[in-house]
Amino acid sequence: MLDGQHFDYSHPERGFRQGDPLSPYLFLFCTEILSHLLVQEESRGELQGVAISRQGPRVSHLLFVDDTLIFCQASDGAMQCVRRVLKVFEAASGMVVNLDKSEIAFSRNVPECQKEDLAGILGVRVVEKHIKYLGLPAFVGRSKREIFQNLKDKIWKRLKSWRCKPLSQAGKAVLLQSVIQAMSTYVMAYNVCRELWQTMHNKVMWLFGVRRTHWFSWSKLCMSKHEGGLGFRKLGVFNKAMLAKQLRRIITNPNSLLSRILKQKYFPHSDVFSVVAGPGSSYTWRSILAAKELIVASTRWQATVADLLDEAGEWKEGLIQTIFRSEDVGAILGIAANTSSPDQLRWHYEKNGRYTVKSAYRLFSQGLIASSTSSETGSTSYKLASWNFIWQFKVPPKVRMFIWRACRDSLPTVANLAKRGIKVGGACPRCEWENEDVLHYLLRCQFARLVWAISDLSWAYISCNQSDPEAWFRGMFHNLDGPAFARALLLCWFLWGSRNRLLFENSSSSASAIMEQVRSWERALIQQQVNSRPLISSSPAVRDHHIHPTGIG
Repeated sequence: MLDGQHFDYSHPERGFRQGDPLSPYLFLFCTEILSHLLVQEESRGELQGVAISRQGPRVSHLLFVDDTLIFCQASDGAMQCVRRVLKVFEAASGMVVNLDKSEIAFSRNVPECQKEDLAGILGVRVVEKHIKYLGLPAFVGRSKREIFQNLKDKIWKRLKSWRCKPLSQAGKAVLLQSVIQAMSTYVMAYNVCRELWQTMHNKVMWLFGVRRTHWFSWSKLCMSKHEGGLGFRKLGVFNKAMLAKQLRRIITNPNSLLSRILKQKYFPHSDVFSVVAGPGSSYTWRSILAAKELIVASTRWQATVADLLDEAGEWKEGLIQTIFRSEDVGAILGIAANTSSPDQLRWHYEKNGRYTVKSAYRLFSQGLIASSTSSETGSTSYKLASWNFIWQFKVPPKVRMFIWRACRDSLPTVANLAKRGIKVGGACPRCEWENEDVLHYLLRCQFARLVWAISDLSWAYISCNQSDPEAWFRGMFHNLDGPAFARALLLCWFLWGSRNRLLFENSSSSASAIMEQVRSWERALIQQQVNSRPLISSSPAVRDHHIHPTGIG
């Protein structure tokens, strides 16, 4: 059939390859045949699926892409039936079951001698249990740490391999986020997520250095970049947000197979909101139910017109007249009421009422949604002013990372090291007059003043708001235009680099040499931005700053 018309049978001369747009749809047609064959045998009593409760639905097979999981009794008749179905399917579809990749697992009640006989009927090998499926553990026992140890080891192996790579702190931060956010957090137990994340904090921060000083608490690093952190993900919170999504699916789709199985097993005569995890609850159910408090605290049942109808399904005219304007009452009363529409569960924190993991994670991590079990959540104090003035500015990432650390007053200056009990002398390595802190070396030092003087930037704009490093950088951001602020950031970066070379290489740079480096990078950035986007984003926080390739200063 093509475009609604019947045609004669055609024999294709070339098959579809993997990745062909039509391949998935044709495969679905074929697997639909296999599913119907198995259902037919089950209805005849030849096959009997498994059920986790007496009243729950039986499951004879599950299909995912090109994988098929068949559940049946451990008997000769059931094995012969499965073999017969597969042969019919092969003849009808032209596909052949790969027996080398097929496995069979039995329950512990089946004798060992019987296992080999039953597996021989199908021609597949016997395994004690399917260790992994889709890269995830197929069975989870009592020891969650043992199950997920392989995942932890894999992450550690990748993290340790980065130590020998010449990456900046900004590059390492991106790698850390890419590894953790790409791993299978949705299947991990909450305690495993929390343990892994805390261990990584203790061993690889500050950004994979060995026995380096930790300049920040982990909660600050996990704050979003907009709030002043680095945007690292709290695995436990993210895990709970994803579990809450699964729980919402169970609530909003009661006729799905998963919902019917869990309901008959754990709450046959009640609902999800009133059930608690008992001693016999499975790992899956206990994990999903752990997110119930998030659903209860953040969702509302959508108010519908049912509140305006009486028991007979007629409009409550008096109530409508008190709520709506007189010119709208007549139009409302003229609408035929529909009482068959079910109530809808709405996400309280989004206008469209739709639940998203991103929204739940943001609210949960900031403590806007309370949690009685998560130590990773709670009220997060941060300044209301956005930190996007750093991250949205198009300077090299390592410069942005340096400016962020400077704003956080976390650079290893003499003053900051002394606060942590590390005594390295108290004077500035340049002027040797005052105690070295961030503002002194980048602004108040005589050498820094000389560099600023030849930078063509207004000293009145540069020297304002010196209460702390963050206020100073914010002041420059508001006082300078885009190119001038970019020059100021690059100047601070090269000033700090000259300081490190002086301390560790005994190499001194002149003010003119530093400015030449700044101008060289400036020209490269402008060349990169020609006929392209401006140096900064057009978001509301920075839209008043524009790029002017000429006339800087």
